[in-house]
Amino acid sequence: MKHRKSKITLILLLLVILLCAAALFLCSRLVLIDGKVCAVNAETLDLSGQPLTRPEKLSRLQQLRQLDLRGSGISAQTYREIRQMLPHCDVLWEVPFREQYLPEDTGYIALADPTSADMEQLALFPALETIDVTACTDYQKILQLRERFPQCRILYRLTLEDTQLTQDTTELTLRDSASIAAALACAPQLTRIDAAQCPDTASLQTLQQQYPGCRLIYSLPVGNASVLTDTQTLVLSSVSAEALTQALPYLPDLQSVEIQSPVANPAQLLVLEQSYPEIAFTYSFDLLGVTVSNRDTAIDLSNISMKNTDALEAVLPCFRNLEKVDMCGCGISNEDMAALNQRHPETLFVWMVDIGRIRTRTDVTYFMPYQYGINLQDSETANLKYLTELICLDLGHQNITSTDFLAYMTKMQYLIVVDNGVTDISGCANMPDLKFVELYLTGITDFSPLLACTKLEDLNVGYCHPKDWTVFCQMKQLQRFYWCGMHSAERQQALREALPDTFLMFEGVSSTGNGWRESPNYYAMRDILGMDYMTY
Repeated sequence: MKHRKSKITLILLLLVILLCAAALFLCSRLVLIDGKVCAVNAETLDLSGQPLTRPEKLSRLQQLRQLDLRGSGISAQTYREIRQMLPHCDVLWEVPFREQYLPEDTGYIALADPTSADMEQLALFPALETIDVTACTDYQKILQLRERFPQCRILYRLTLEDTQLTQDTTELTLRDSASIAAALACAPQLTRIDAAQCPDTASLQTLQQQYPGCRLIYSLPVGNASVLTDTQTLVLSSVSAEALTQALPYLPDLQSVEIQSPVANPAQLLVLEQSYPEIAFTYSFDLLGVTVSNRDTAIDLSNISMKNTDALEAVLPCFRNLEKVDMCGCGISNEDMAALNQRHPETLFVWMVDIGRIRTRTDVTYFMPYQYGINLQDSETANLKYLTELICLDLGHQNITSTDFLAYMTKMQYLIVVDNGVTDISGCANMPDLKFVELYLTGITDFSPLLACTKLEDLNVGYCHPKDWTVFCQMKQLQRFYWCGMHSAERQQALREALPDTFLMFEGVSSTGNGWRESPNYYAMRDILGMDYMTY
């Protein structure tokens, strides 16, 4: 009997051990959460619609990927704790908000008077897109919402002065700087505020710097005048450079400024021009007793005695479009005037020079000493190099041999150097516009400089004896070529073959006969000289 009891006891003991082992096994594999048995390796768990009293038990479900707690009424603190316990789990819940629970995917919420607590709770809605506070009149709270939730569209409606401001307002008209500051803070979508009636210029300038995305239009004092900051054209009188310097940064639309009787020297105004190259400045100032404008294209300083050109050159940068300065009778030497032109090639400085007994301006476009009944000598031609504007020069029948001056006459179109002792025309290589040339009865033997004159149409070399006559064969653009006195049939044939489109003339006693003086270029030349046409 005793042995039987021991056997039963052993069996019972084994059963208890087995039950304990089973319990331990189940505890390691399952967890009971508010009456619901869950596998610890579960990936989803639905606890929706029932209170959650033991949220700490969820910590055992580390493989959980989705947890549904909607309708469980958990607090925000409990939600945060669960998220901390299960960082890789998507927790579906309803957010407690003002004594109610809202789906966490709520995209729109309306509030009449948002509090700090509301803002903390609003942060729990990840899908929130719109916060409607149109019933709120406290712009500071609206501003806080904008700062706290920049990703959300804040709907509001404020009354500033007599004007209503909403989230869609882009332009306003306001009079008080405090109202303007409030509008700018709440409405970054504003692009323009008309503040012309606001007297607080300093505050407006500060606000403009703080909110560069919105244009503030207000009245700005400039010297003795007041202008709106969106003005494009400005006309001022007796304004100083200092006043302009202070005002221009606040006039971003300004395109032109006309200053009448400026209280500033040209150097100060030039600094302003260089600082604001997009603005066209127009102003007048005194230059050696002459009132000039920086927009002048020509200045007349003739007969004003000058020791040097320092005063003139100091203000030249002020002129944007200056083309010519008349300095006839100013007493500056030829050499110094020529150097002045070289230093400032964009402007032509004109003076008087003596060429033999002829006194002429350096900007003449034609020169013909024979017209004055004068026969020039080589000793009288040096100053011809200063006539750089010549387009027509007739030096026919003069007692000259040197033509060094031709190199300076780059605008020449019509050139006559005939019946004299000239032997060199190398200066013609600098005449790209040359069209009509007479060189007959000269000692010229090298005509290669004319190859650079690609616009040359009419050429007369009657009774000349070139060393290399084949250069003429290269002048394909010639319309007429006269070489009277050349009787070589071989050369004539070669020229006809080389210049098939050119009218060639080798016959005749007179170099100007056989129709030479019947071409359009000849007539144009005589018109420039103001002389009658000749036919012989």
